[in-house]
Amino acid sequence: MLYTNGDFMRPLDLLFPPHCPYCGALIHTCDMACSSCLLLFPKQPVCKQLYGYTCVSPFRYEGIFRKAILRFKFYNSPQYAKQMAAAVANAVRREYSVVFDFVTCVPLSAKGRRKRGYNQAALLAKQTALHLHLPYKATLIKIRENTAQHSLPKAMRWENVQGVYAPRRKTLLNGKSVLLIDDIVTTGNTLRECAHVLEKSGATVWCATLASVE
Repeated sequence: MLYTNGDFMRPLDLLFPPHCPYCGALIHTCDMACSSCLLLFPKQPVCKQLYGYTCVSPFRYEGIFRKAILRFKFYNSPQYAKQMAAAVANAVRREYSVVFDFVTCVPLSAKGRRKRGYNQAALLAKQTALHLHLPYKATLIKIRENTAQHSLPKAMRWENVQGVYAPRRKTLLNGKSVLLIDDIVTTGNTLRECAHVLEKSGATVWCATLASVE
């Protein structure tokens, strides 16, 4: 076993040491960011009301946080999920006094996953679940392709997500308290539709994202 500063270090961390998601500096395996970037972390999470659902986010979608999310999402950087999810987990602990049954995420279509190679929301949700000591369950599927939300005017985004998502197994959801994760919240229409599908299957839903577009 390898230890540094009293903490367990995996052998792979010696070969591929973790980097700060926000600036690229080398960091300790247990750190969520370098000391310089940590100074830029907001003291309070962003809380947004989404048509009857609450969403918490550790960051606003701006500055170093916007750049880091773009790298994570579009530039083949799935390795940042662990550090980024730590910030999400901290926001969830701070704002929600809920005993969750499990964590789930906004799904990506099979086509989208093949194109990108991974679902960034699923990676974020799985790591958030680990930080919160909760199970992760893939409860939703995307049953049809739709236009990317960010490419549409805000007025068209609610209609664009109608009928796009469905539950995998309704019996997994009945009576459960669920934490629903996505990477970014803008209008909240995607989270709203996913939460609505989960709720129709009997779940109670709270939402969290990495960043909020104000």
